[in-house]
Amino acid sequence: MSRDGNMHPNSLNNLRPFTKEGAREGQKNSVLARKANKEAREALKLSLNDWKSLRDEIKDEAPGALDVLRIAMSKAIGQNDMEEATRVATILAEFEAPKLQRQDINQVTKTADLTDDELEKAIQDLGGGFSTHKNALN
Repeated sequence: MSRDGNMHPNSLNNLRPFTKEGAREGQKNSVLARKANKEAREALKLSLNDWKSLRDEIKDEAPGALDVLRIAMSKAIGQNDMEEATRVATILAEFEAPKLQRQDINQVTKTADLTDDELEKAIQDLGGGFSTHKNALN
């Protein structure tokens, strides 16, 4: 008991004593809960297995992402929704003609077989601001 004479709600004196009927009721509830959990696990297994089989069935038949975008763009054009068609076309354009900064560009010029004049022209074509002539080096 507390100083003011009231019993604390978490006091052990508030516990109900066990009875056979109460124990049986608790056991029944426990069995029901275990059975419900088992059924839920089985249902989840079935749905996961269904999902896996569906995924395997459509894996070979599913269109690629770009094909889906092309279809969406065609449908938007067919419905005269130019805003949506333009939005999808913008997404498609990135994959069909990527920006230069997203491309690997390797330009190799073999200079061993070039004459000085050919080398000079190649440098000028590349936009170089320097020269290989002896007069330009001094």
